[in-house]
Amino acid sequence: MSLRLDWTEFPARREVEAHPGVFNAERFPLGLLREAIQRSQPLFRGWPFLMFDPHDRQRTRVVKGGLDTVVDNRSGGSSGFAMPRVEQWTLLPSGTLLHRTALVEDCAPAEKSILRIADTVYHVAEAVGSLWRLYGALGVPDDEAVTIRFTYRGMAGRQLMDRYGARLFEGCTAEEDEVVAGRTETLRLWRSTDVLIVAELCRDIFGEFQWTAELAPLRDQIAQFLGRDLLAGVS
Repeated sequence: MSLRLDWTEFPARREVEAHPGVFNAERFPLGLLREAIQRSQPLFRGWPFLMFDPHDRQRTRVVKGGLDTVVDNRSGGSSGFAMPRVEQWTLLPSGTLLHRTALVEDCAPAEKSILRIADTVYHVAEAVGSLWRLYGALGVPDDEAVTIRFTYRGMAGRQLMDRYGARLFEGCTAEEDEVVAGRTETLRLWRSTDVLIVAELCRDIFGEFQWTAELAPLRDQIAQFLGRDLLAGVS
């Protein structure tokens, strides 16, 4: 039996939607999707951002000509994750990628109502790093526009916490329930300036928590945090 999730159980979550500029509902056949995924998985934390396993029919299934994966290890088991995770990935034949993950910060009861800066940076960087690799592997032209949109739900009243979880940022609290950031660029630009784009997207997200981060230091911290060899362009 394949896994199913009811996302109304997880009002606090991170979401990503990405798609190429030219829409065709049947643009990419299933075989090409599977092949491209294998070439599009930066391992910043030891497991792929695009979690599609063709050998695990319980976790990954074919849906409407595309692929859908659910990971839910709240009840334990050998999921490969060190802590509870609830995530879902959907990749459609149009090239649209959807990703949802329950807020990992809420897995520890003592950390309710916070958003960790480190987890946010990793989330944005993994999504952007996977984006240009995935669409490049699918054969999307370099001059075609590609869009990504981040939506963080259940954010109202949450406070930023630093990279190591050591301290809260006083006064850095979200007022709105939804925090949204997005970008549309050519595939070439995504690939060549991804560290800078990650920094700008993170700055936009953190700005909704009343934290005005300076771009250059944030960019440099992200490049050092992730490693220059993990992202293509550092400008």
